[in-house]
Amino acid sequence: MIRDAQLREQYRLAVQFLPNRGCYVAAEVLELGVPVEADWIPTAAVTRYDDRLLFLLNREWARTLTVLELSGLLVHEALHVTHRHVFVTPPSRTRLDDHLYNLACDAVINDLILRHYPRLDLPPGPIIGPELIGRSTLGLTAEQVYAIVRRNAPEGCGAWTTLDVHAEWDGFEGFQGDRQRMLRDPGADEDRRAQLEQALRSALEGWETVDSCGTEALGAYRVTPHREPPCDLERLLRERIGSRLLPETRWAPPERRLLAFYPDVLLPRHDYRDQRQILLALDASGSIVPGVLGAFTALARRPLQRSAVSAVTFDTQIYPFDPTDPDARARGGGGTSFQPIEDHARTLRHYPDVVVVVTDGFAPRPRISRPERWLWCLTTAQNAAMFQGLGERVVIRV
Repeated sequence: MIRDAQLREQYRLAVQFLPNRGCYVAAEVLELGVPVEADWIPTAAVTRYDDRLLFLLNREWARTLTVLELSGLLVHEALHVTHRHVFVTPPSRTRLDDHLYNLACDAVINDLILRHYPRLDLPPGPIIGPELIGRSTLGLTAEQVYAIVRRNAPEGCGAWTTLDVHAEWDGFEGFQGDRQRMLRDPGADEDRRAQLEQALRSALEGWETVDSCGTEALGAYRVTPHREPPCDLERLLRERIGSRLLPETRWAPPERRLLAFYPDVLLPRHDYRDQRQILLALDASGSIVPGVLGAFTALARRPLQRSAVSAVTFDTQIYPFDPTDPDARARGGGGTSFQPIEDHARTLRHYPDVVVVVTDGFAPRPRISRPERWLWCLTTAQNAAMFQGLGERVVIRV
């Protein structure tokens, strides 16, 4: 789709550089896309058309870049895809809000590239966190950066420009004219969306070991199509955990008639609660495709008898999820870590009676204080041995 021979060769070399510089996920994403000359935009963009990814390049501008700068630009575009900036855009209030959110997306991506891929170059003038919010954006999502910059926008940022054009993120559906005729490929009848999701899943499963971004929390809002729950959680709790649940034990001073023996005598007191407290953690990391995540959230929405359920989704951080809200959306999309679940459980007033983790199991082994209260619902038995000694585990079909 690139007619210019010089730009076509430059693009080929730029893509060829990526695996040699550790940009494995970006290389996988670019393999699924089609480069397109797009003189109607000033720089570059990534967009969708007929369920396909398109990487748009202004010919004259792209030819001014070195091969390493073009490689950095392509990684920038690919990370917009893996961070799902292309698929999810928050509702805007004004044109300035749109602009600030676009700057936030660029800062998040550029800071990741500068930190994890120092052997790549970016085209001149990229927006970075220290300029936008006074510090690096590492560990922050685009939504979090947007909230910060909206409260305290730098002077003159309204005139700043992003490295690429984000206005094309809505795709070309419905466009008419020469662009549509040029971009349509009648012979491409594959289900590109399914191919993209499968390739991203394969790439992201190994992200933590081969790509530094696998440790990053994204916190992006995920697509969660309606699916049936993958198991009967009530039955699993009864069979796997229920027989071992004990009342909360506290050591209390004796009654007044026994005060003469205090503090030599402390008696245990059992607190019985009408409802068991359940913490339900749903894996929403990048390796979980939308259909599977839809099954996870359906499981969270099914009520449990005599239970008070607190639900969260997680990647390398946890995010609140209200299963009683039909419009609640799961957040995640980054790497995977189970440790934040334990850290969150220990901050609660009472450690949960049961911690249920629904996951594919691809993450480092966590340190857990009360493993007898944990139930792991795994979508595959491939990594089940890692959970030995961390509580009960069961393989569910999704």
